[in-house]
This record gives sequence, C-alpha cells and structure tokens, in this order.
Amino acid sequence: MAIAGGTCVLPAHAGDSPAWSDRTPDYWNAHPDQKHRMLGLAALQEGRAEAARMQFERAARHADKASQALMAQLLWEGRGVPKDRALAYAWMDLAAERGDPRLVAQRELYWAELDAASRERAIEEGKAVYDQYADDVAQPRLERERRRWTMVAVGSRLGSPGAASVCTDQIMPRGKGAVTGLGLCGTGVDSAVHYADAKLSPVEYWRQRDLETARLFGADLSQAQPR
Repeated sequence: MAIAGGTCVLPAHAGDSPAWSDRTPDYWNAHPDQKHRMLGLAALQEGRAEAARMQFERAARHADKASQALMAQLLWEGRGVPKDRALAYAWMDLAAERGDPRLVAQRELYWAELDAASRERAIEEGKAVYDQYADDVAQPRLERERRRWTMVAVGSRLGSPGAASVCTDQIMPRGKGAVTGLGLCGTGVDSAVHYADAKLSPVEYWRQRDLETARLFGADLSQAQPR
C-alpha cells in the first residue's frame, strides 16, 4: 500500500484480480473473499460507497485483508458509513494482522491522528472486530466454503475432480445491486484443471492471497467519488 500525505492509497479497480469471465460461478461461490472484494471495487468505481462497504465487509468475513483495509479507509473518510476513526483504526489494525509493512505503516498513521479518548475506544472496538473477522475465525470460514463448493463443482462428496467439467461461459451481473446470478453455463473446462487451487494447502492459499493483495495496491481510492 502506498501512503501519500497521511492518506491510504488503495485499489479503486480490480487491477490484477481475475475477471468474471476468467472464473466459473462455482469458483466465485468457493471464494467469497475474492468475489465480494471484486464486487466492492466495482461498486466503489461506480460511486456506490455504501454498497461497496457491504461487499468489503462480506469479503472481510472471509479473511480478505485488502477488503479489511478498504473498510478502514471508508470509515476513516466517512464514505458509505458515518465517519468513525476509532473504529477505522480497529479495522486497519486487523488488516495489518499478518504483518504487511504497508498496512502496519498505515495503521500507525491512523494511531497518530487519534486523541487519547479515541485511542481507548479503538482498543475496545477492536475486540469485537477481532472476534468476528480475525484470521483465526475468518480463515476457517473461507476454507469451509472452498471445500463445500469444490465438492459441488466436481460432483463428488470426496472432492475428487474425476472427469467432471465446470462451466466457464457466463454472463456478468449488471445494474445496481446485481450480486446474484453470477453466470449461465456455456462452455466447460476440466474441473481437475480449473480447480487446481483446491489442492493448495491453507498456508499456500493464504500466501497467494497476500501476494494478490500486494499487487492490488497502488490506485488512489479517492478516484471514485461517492454519490
């Protein structure tokens, strides 16, 4: 995350995230961390800050650190939610949970801006935030979804890819609030290839997500103006 003038510089677009057409509907169901971050970024680009906040919160429930940082930014600026800088600090502290130096630096900038009373409240607010969104509860939540939807996609209770295919030709959701119906099946690819990430260990999966989050940093959040 780049930092300029004390303001957190965060992605205002999907950037290096996979496009809808690059993944199947079942993939997005299995990866709510990525799905809701992408929907949140799209809403933010359209100036729908409140809708973006809702999507980022859903992604945050599945341990998406970029979305947790974006939640902090929206709270800090009062976009799509009443301004609450103590709570914003709690969210940025959570986003920095894995020690990303950019997120840690931003957390410290937030802390420096808080007065004594706000700091005390930030610590109290952080307890509730961590109870719901910290890695020790949010990562298992995501892992359950990955396992469940991978089994659905490959048609096996054991999660074995077999010879099943999954659809890849889909229709993008459009219009305000278009979240459901993420695609209609057209062509297909072999599930063993498409769901290769299902074989990743949790450690490797989260390492890849951290790298993806790092690649997303660089675009100024303020480019998307609220309506």
